[in-house]
Amino acid sequence: MKDIPAGTGRWLKEAAGSSGRWYFAVSSPYGDLCEAQELYDSGRHPEDVPAFISFPEGRVIPVPGPSSSSYGLPVYSDGKLVYLRMDHSERTVSVVSMEPETGTVRELYSMPYADASDGYNLMLSLQPLCLTRQRSGIFEVLWPENVTIRMENTETFCFRDGRDLYFSQWFEDPDYREITVIRDIQTGERRVLPGSAELMPDGTVWYLS
Repeated sequence: MKDIPAGTGRWLKEAAGSSGRWYFAVSSPYGDLCEAQELYDSGRHPEDVPAFISFPEGRVIPVPGPSSSSYGLPVYSDGKLVYLRMDHSERTVSVVSMEPETGTVRELYSMPYADASDGYNLMLSLQPLCLTRQRSGIFEVLWPENVTIRMENTETFCFRDGRDLYFSQWFEDPDYREITVIRDIQTGERRVLPGSAELMPDGTVWYLS
């Protein structure tokens, strides 16, 4: 067993797009940022000093930020580690990038927490890098584009590949089954595939027909 001195980090999450090269260590396994906001408002928010950890070396890179912050799951894009940071005291949500070799941090985008409506399903996606949200039959790209697409209630966003947005949709009619729904980000045009699709570590999409 390898002991990694990761500060307050107790939970490891892989950075999507890093092919297992980078992991994110956080102090709490909370899922959505909205849950973290509720903990902060109730006075139960854990002080979080997250870190990135490289595999296989186990190198630890602390992530700077105010103690009133919580963090969303990261991605690896164009050689940078990119993550969501919610500053609860300032009530802002930011997209932040870190250069892993130098530790240089840069804020790419910031918005008031109120503009996010809520923190549920707020997540970073790749190909290209973007900030997305899903809520009540609506899928949105919030940054760097502004896109709103209506979808059916049983659809869940999976990943993006250029203009194509991939969703999984489930049915019980009467047996449970799932299909893949592909929507064009510019037109909203809907295509259906009777199988599952997965974004692979090298950026290609594999479809199980």
